[in-house]
Amino acid sequence: MKRLLAITAAALILAVLLLPSFAGQISGEVLKGTPVLDGVLDEIYTQSASATLDNPNFYIWGDCEGTDTTGTVYFLWDTSYLYVAVDVTDSTILPSIEEGGWQQDSAELWFTDEDLVFKVHASWDGDFFLGGDGDGSTAFDFDKSKHAEAKKPDGTGYVVEVALPLNNLAAGRTFDSSLQINDIVTEDYQNGAASGTQTCDFTYTLSDKEALPPVIETEPPETEPPAPEPAPEPEAPAPVAEPAPEAAAPAAQTGNSAAIVILALAAAFGSAVIAKKR
Repeated sequence: MKRLLAITAAALILAVLLLPSFAGQISGEVLKGTPVLDGVLDEIYTQSASATLDNPNFYIWGDCEGTDTTGTVYFLWDTSYLYVAVDVTDSTILPSIEEGGWQQDSAELWFTDEDLVFKVHASWDGDFFLGGDGDGSTAFDFDKSKHAEAKKPDGTGYVVEVALPLNNLAAGRTFDSSLQINDIVTEDYQNGAASGTQTCDFTYTLSDKEALPPVIETEPPETEPPAPEPAPEPEAPAPVAEPAPEAAAPAAQTGNSAAIVILALAAAFGSAVIAKKR
């Protein structure tokens, strides 16, 4: 029993050692999509095939003890080009110099495509090279307008993009690729490190699926709020009835009074006459 377990364990270890290292690969399915070559990582890249930088500091030169530079490579394709974008995080970005050669802050992409091995070298500030013949040293005739580089606005790294005019671009086509990033740490360019690999371990397949453009949410235009309705005017109070004026005292009946006095005088006068006759 122990012997069987030992044989099984040995077989598993051997199988693991023989497996290719795909630890950094996120996806190998390259979606269809046409990005804008402007040194900015379009959102459609993030839907497609990608791989993170693996094998940090595989080569160190000068007095450098290694760096923490990282990066992710993304792929898209259409009927004209294979599009590649590398998003690099680098805290010490230095400008390129002519005598620097490959010793620059740069991304290198290695390809095996239809038995052709070639390399793309792109620094963050525009020093671009495309070469082949196995070691990537022989320059290809290439339209340099089909690439772009830009430093990130926050200064934490850079993005490089390139459109490769590969042959026979169609769904189902495959290619192998790997990513290498070079990081310079001193201004004399004598100290730095390379991370990644030049061995094309990752296999990618062109898919007929389309990368979807981002949905841009737009807010409805602001409108003037409706004017508030005027408040109703308060109702006027009911008029209060004024009290009727008091009746005036009846005016003296002067005509009747005078008649009475005359009659009284006449009666008195008559009485006096009668008394006198007696």
